[in-house]
Amino acid sequence: MWLFTVMTTVLYLPFVFLHISSFEIFLKPATAIICMISLLFHLLYFICLDKAYCFGELSVIYPVARGVAPAMTVIGALLLLDERLTRPQLLSIALIIAGTFLLSGMKENMTKNHRKALGYALLCGCTVSAYTLIDKTAVATFFIAPFILDFVNNVGRTLVLMPVVLKDVTRLKDTARCYWKEAMIVGILSPFSYLMILFAMRHIPVSIVAPLRQFSIVISYMLGIHMLFEHRDYKKLLAIALMFCGVILISI
Repeated sequence: MWLFTVMTTVLYLPFVFLHISSFEIFLKPATAIICMISLLFHLLYFICLDKAYCFGELSVIYPVARGVAPAMTVIGALLLLDERLTRPQLLSIALIIAGTFLLSGMKENMTKNHRKALGYALLCGCTVSAYTLIDKTAVATFFIAPFILDFVNNVGRTLVLMPVVLKDVTRLKDTARCYWKEAMIVGILSPFSYLMILFAMRHIPVSIVAPLRQFSIVISYMLGIHMLFEHRDYKKLLAIALMFCGVILISI
């Protein structure tokens, strides 16, 4: 995680130097605070996702994490912003919850690893919902440039994780030597995909962006089955279909 974050930070540097004046916005206390909160939830997201992948399958972890996020966002708006839910949104939350339970394979004899994977995946969904709302405010209300916001997040994550990484320099060297290509791929694709989300949120409501982002649920399921040779069954496919319909309905 630290390795690909460092690579992303380095890739951002040319753009940062071209827009160095944009950093004047961070002199405002409110802007600095919202960026720190964004950093916190992004960091928690990556940690929870990393832990979830240690115990569960991609075709289960990612759909649960991403499917729960839109529902949590709508519930948060209901409780915190005094918004009202439409009937399609109520139905969408029901579909997402049903799909999550079905996909998670909840049963009395669940293994310890299964429970851990599901728990971390649900935490991921909560952190995604939180940082989505926060980042929407950052780029649309405080007018922070998307690539500047993500650069600050990556720099912060690099600094926060550095003490942990430096405790085992040998492991860091081995990881860098064996997996630098994989880290580079993540270091490029991860910020590129999120930058598109940030730019979209500057111009259209987050209630539309967040559900459309969940098309990745179907993609992650297919990748897990066909590239990682994970278990395939009709129950899992039905769960994905329920969650996918739910995230589409939630934007209506």
